[in-house]
Amino acid sequence: MSFSRQIRGAWLSVTARYGGTTAEDLTTFTVCLAALSLDKSDLSPVGPPANTAVLSVGVEPDDPSQTAVLSWCVDPERVCVYENGTTVSSPIQRAPAAMPAQLSVTALQGLSTGPCEIVFSLGYLCASDKAGAGVRYWTPPPDATNRDVLFEGVPVTNMTIYNAFTPAYDDLADYGYSARTHGDLDTMWAYAWSDTAQSGDYGFLNYTSDLTWNRQLERTDVLTTGVYAPTAQYQDVLQGLEAVDDGGAVTEKTATAKIFDVTIEPPLPFVAVNTTHTLGAMVRPPLGGPDGQLYIWTRGTNPDCLRFVVGGQEYDDITTSGETMASVTVVTKAPGLASLTIEYRSPYDDLDRRITYTTSTQIGVVLVEVTNIKFNHDPASTANDAINIRQDYSTPYDITNGEWIKGGANLPACYITSKTVTIKARFSVNLTTVTSADVSADSTDHHGTLGDVSKTQVSFTAGVSDWITMPVSGLTAACVKKTSDTWQWKAGNFNGLGTNEIDANISGQHNLFVVLGEPSSPWSNTYGSACNAWRTVLDRSCDWADSATNEAGAVEMITTGGYERFGKSYDGSQSHSVGNNCHLTAMLSSSVVDCRDMAAVVQLFTGALGGGSIQMKRIQGGFDYKPILAIGKPSWQDGYWNFHQVGWYGNAAYDACAKLKESAPYIPVNDDLDGNYKTNLFDSGTWTPQSPHTITSFD
Repeated sequence: MSFSRQIRGAWLSVTARYGGTTAEDLTTFTVCLAALSLDKSDLSPVGPPANTAVLSVGVEPDDPSQTAVLSWCVDPERVCVYENGTTVSSPIQRAPAAMPAQLSVTALQGLSTGPCEIVFSLGYLCASDKAGAGVRYWTPPPDATNRDVLFEGVPVTNMTIYNAFTPAYDDLADYGYSARTHGDLDTMWAYAWSDTAQSGDYGFLNYTSDLTWNRQLERTDVLTTGVYAPTAQYQDVLQGLEAVDDGGAVTEKTATAKIFDVTIEPPLPFVAVNTTHTLGAMVRPPLGGPDGQLYIWTRGTNPDCLRFVVGGQEYDDITTSGETMASVTVVTKAPGLASLTIEYRSPYDDLDRRITYTTSTQIGVVLVEVTNIKFNHDPASTANDAINIRQDYSTPYDITNGEWIKGGANLPACYITSKTVTIKARFSVNLTTVTSADVSADSTDHHGTLGDVSKTQVSFTAGVSDWITMPVSGLTAACVKKTSDTWQWKAGNFNGLGTNEIDANISGQHNLFVVLGEPSSPWSNTYGSACNAWRTVLDRSCDWADSATNEAGAVEMITTGGYERFGKSYDGSQSHSVGNNCHLTAMLSSSVVDCRDMAAVVQLFTGALGGGSIQMKRIQGGFDYKPILAIGKPSWQDGYWNFHQVGWYGNAAYDACAKLKESAPYIPVNDDLDGNYKTNLFDSGTWTPQSPHTITSFD
């Protein structure tokens, strides 16, 4: 519980007059009650020292023949009053010197059910043996309050006391806008109060100061000897001077402790960067009219996360204020725990003295970021994640911390068609107050390999998460594919509070391949093997066989793509593929190939897609061949071969080395070796097909 920042007392000097007595029989005493303001927003269930305001009490002089009386009205289940740590009950009747100097007022937990008022009365019980005991005082007009001051007119010249009644600048405004004087008077009387001396008296105030003409006339609580008697001009607000005979009863001065709080609403524990919000200062209960109240809003600068927005424009000012500025609009500019403070000054007429109440709220400008993503999170299985791949024969991928690392690695991944998959991801959040959030991601590429990442609860410890398994909506593509996917990450429901989703960061582009199955021999899906599928092969095979849905379609498209898009040129004098071995690394970096190389390409590149039935077939010669357009050559030429080698699938030839039949050129795919293929290639000589064989090793 917190209390108002400024708590001042309201002292009252009272003169007791006894009927038919001389001046020596007058008894003057002074009582004081401090105005209280308790904040009910965070109450504890027990008494002092927690959640306690202090009530200052004073009675002068110490006349042992008299009795001072302090009474109050409270709900004992909601508020307790303590003297020196011990509860006390109303009333306290003691000699003036024995009155407590301070009482502690503690609001209990039950107070949170609503605001209440605690009314304290402090008085002086006049001796019953003095007949006609009583006091003279001004009766307040109907619209005056218990702290008003009467300004009396006196013709005085060349004397100005601007701050005679002003213990603080705030009070200058209180009285400055509440007094009026008759136009033919040069000067007003003003009641001068001293916080230091805790007493007051009357002095002069020139009407040419900050006072405004013709405002509500205020009054004093007591008639002081020597004060100019009110003239007819003041009868409209002065009910008259009365002599009160209290018959020995208590003469009271009452201070009302208003229990109220000021909160900034709505609470904004978690919002996004670059969003605009309007917050209001909620004063409960409302404190009268707006005259004289002041709202001063201050934004924190460490961290510097907020800017005020007025009329749609952003301002760098740290503070903004106004008498009616009960709300303020801010825009969040950077992540961090931003503070916003309201200093609220109460209206003139509401409390015994004006109270300044300061409270703050913290606006959590949240930044959630995905920091790591694992696509191949179980290298021993392809049931729900990616297969094992590497860059090439000599360059493996280190995926210990994921294929994608924010600000770091961005490695490709490869999936099998029509699979339900999951990923694993790690996240960070800039606010350690965030312990959980619901995180998801939207795919921003409608032609991507993967869909959206389904919403998953993520727990944070000190701003970081563990690896979180997250399902991906839908299935992987049903065909061979090569894409660059991007995800827009989102987070919401922070700490289970139901907060709206905000954008996190973007991950990607993620380079993803989709193949028909695990790579077939001589490829291997054993993690760490140099024969894991190479990216340098997948880049080409997934591109050439794009949209293939089965092995037959893939081998045909690999054959065609190899001839048209490999970027190599035929040279029969050298080869990278001898017998059952292929020097694939050397072939990929070379500019020339022969028929053995291109037959190996048909087998290996289709095998990387999961095609396991592709072989090679050699035709032993020699023989003269008809004009062909060899791979990478500009013109058709005939010639002589000792042998020729092609890809072999389904008892048909797949030749990625040459186009045949100059009159109607075609790339031989699914071509009858001893029929159409031989007719368009063979001219004369020996034509002896050999048994099929395969590449069994490569480097």
